[in-house]
Amino acid sequence: MKTWILVASSNQAKIYNTNKTTLFNGNGKKLHLVKELAHSESRLRDIDLTSDRQGQFGSGTFQSPTDPKKHQEEVFAIEIVRNLSKSHAENLFEELIFIAPAAFMGMINKHMPHELDRVVNLRIEKDYIKCPEQELVEHLQKFL
Repeated sequence: MKTWILVASSNQAKIYNTNKTTLFNGNGKKLHLVKELAHSESRLRDIDLTSDRQGQFGSGTFQSPTDPKKHQEEVFAIEIVRNLSKSHAENLFEELIFIAPAAFMGMINKHMPHELDRVVNLRIEKDYIKCPEQELVEHLQKFL
């Protein structure tokens, strides 16, 4: 079974291809990097994401209804979902393991279509984006 592993944070994502049985096998490379996605806007400070200072209206101050940083994280979550949906429609994977911090996982889940959601086999609410591949495999073996 073709299994993809999405390891994501609010500004970076890595997609690996694997066969779950090879994760427990001591021979050969266990993960194969398929794609890396980055969203540098999610790293910027709020002040850098807005072009001008907020204007004043009367005695109060106008507040943006959406936190600019959260908005950029949401844009990245949508980009990830579109990318995965396209790849799934092309039959590049049959099963998905999804690893991300809880807040970002929630953003992705919010935009995930049903046909993609049904192939998610495992969700792990952890921040493993900076883990080397071998360490990631060790973490995965605990959950599988």
